[in-house]
Amino acid sequence: MPTFTGETGARIRDLEARLAAVETAPGGGANPSGDGLFSAFPNTLIWAQPNVVTFLRMDTEQYDLSNWFDTVTGRFRPQLAGYYRLTASVFVQSQMSTDLTYLALLMFKNGSLDKSLHQLNTQGPLGDNLLSGSLIVKANGTTDYFQPGVRQNSAVEKQTGYGSTGGNHFQGELIAPS
Repeated sequence: MPTFTGETGARIRDLEARLAAVETAPGGGANPSGDGLFSAFPNTLIWAQPNVVTFLRMDTEQYDLSNWFDTVTGRFRPQLAGYYRLTASVFVQSQMSTDLTYLALLMFKNGSLDKSLHQLNTQGPLGDNLLSGSLIVKANGTTDYFQPGVRQNSAVEKQTGYGSTGGNHFQGELIAPS
């Protein structure tokens, strides 16, 4: 193999180092080991409070290959720096309310709003609704955590779905280490 010097040599060595880092990263860059792969849902009823954010505490795991999801807090805390795809959904029952005109599914990073995943606004009352969305987030691999929440504007609390088929879920996967 020829030896490259100067700027070309430096570029080739840099590319070789990057390739080696991807090949030796957990999951080999394609994540066959399932780092960060989880799916959770609430097995207990969650009541969405009026005019405040209600965090959706998913207390039951369907799977959690890295053990980075906490069922006590409902938070996902990735332990590998990288980019993650997160998906959440919430089913909110109207209970025949005539004042429910706004619903939002939100994603929080470290307790602060990161993104609005799905919003519904209407002039008249909303019926039962399933809100869902996904996003790509960057996590530092140590202190960052993520949790979905819901906000609604009714004068009373609203029941959300629960159980593995109740419409509420929170899922994630590593898509690229950083």
